[in-house]
Amino acid sequence: GRIAVSKFEADRKIDLILMDVNMEIMGGLEATTRIRGMEANNRCERRIPIIGLSAAAMNGDRERAAASGMTDYLTKPVDRKCLLNVLERYVGKLQNGASGNNDSKHSVRPNKRRLNKY
Repeated sequence: GRIAVSKFEADRKIDLILMDVNMEIMGGLEATTRIRGMEANNRCERRIPIIGLSAAAMNGDRERAAASGMTDYLTKPVDRKCLLNVLERYVGKLQNGASGNNDSKHSVRPNKRRLNKY
């Protein structure tokens, strides 16, 4: 988490962040909140997509991820097709000149199926 915040401070041109929710020194939720704060304070043109990753998908995890500012959420083990869909959804839009993900339709989406390990 702390490394993601430092990298974002150093280079705002990052296309997307895959953020583990549970990390020791600084968790992904706290790191996401800090990054969103930096975006707001600097009036960034777009919100960088932050995709939360968690192995322990418990009730309320998606809601906590959304509340921290995460754009989307995947459970581990990550299904390759789900990951590719998420990358295309957010990075593909950025490469095609979209203005970012500031509107509410880009919120954390529930993933109702169990992801398979590859």
